[in-house]
Amino acid sequence: MWTGKYHFFDYKYNIEGYSGQDYMSPVQYILTAIGIVSICVLLFFLRNTKKERSKKILLVLGIVFTLLYLIKTTWESYWDIKTGRGFNLYILPLDTCSIFMPALIIVGLSKTDSKLEDVASTFLATIGFAGGIANFIFLRGLQYYPMFTFGALYSFFWHLAMVFVALYIPITKFHIFKWKDIFVSMIGLLAVAVFVIPFNYIKNFDFMLLNGAGGVPLIEGIAQKLINSHLRVFATLLMLLAYLATCALMVSIYIGVPALKNKIFKSKRA
Repeated sequence: MWTGKYHFFDYKYNIEGYSGQDYMSPVQYILTAIGIVSICVLLFFLRNTKKERSKKILLVLGIVFTLLYLIKTTWESYWDIKTGRGFNLYILPLDTCSIFMPALIIVGLSKTDSKLEDVASTFLATIGFAGGIANFIFLRGLQYYPMFTFGALYSFFWHLAMVFVALYIPITKFHIFKWKDIFVSMIGLLAVAVFVIPFNYIKNFDFMLLNGAGGVPLIEGIAQKLINSHLRVFATLLMLLAYLATCALMVSIYIGVPALKNKIFKSKRA
């Protein structure tokens, strides 16, 4: 754990001497383990939660994390502008993990068992899980902030919540997964991508990883070769296919695990 001088709300450019020392450090491993255990305990006690109560829980989480996002964005924008860097467009809620906020609120407010609820809940349980677990384990915020700062803990709890919500949906049977959900879970992402893709191309950003697949193993290298060959649109399509493959994997797990459990249970009774 880095022991330099800083306070909880210090901004990354004001912390002297820190260059990612807490990233992949023992303190990160310990807190990650505590987070995983906490998720397991919560899911155990909440596993029989009724759907109407679950909708209220998810709505409250959506409101809380939306408020946290607004606080964090205001705080970060203040320091960006004060230190002469200007407004940072990268803090706009256009990345895949940001869809977590409106998806939670949609699930909470939409009509029970409606198609809109299905779109939001399947997204949270599939792509939401993938984004949450990847950023929870590889907590990139620690490359800029020490662990016990607002900036780092915000990222830690955000992605921890994404993993919790993703598993909460199938475990509580909030949504019973079907094979068609491989495609249903992509609808929300594609709806946002319609706006994000042209924005990425104009500003040369990589929101939702749809303009370079930054940090995605194997795919990033291929995407960069396509971009260098003036085939940017194929790099975008490649990442969309990766999202679809993620949905297929997660839906297969959510269907396969209960089916296997039932098969084992029946064989024991026989």
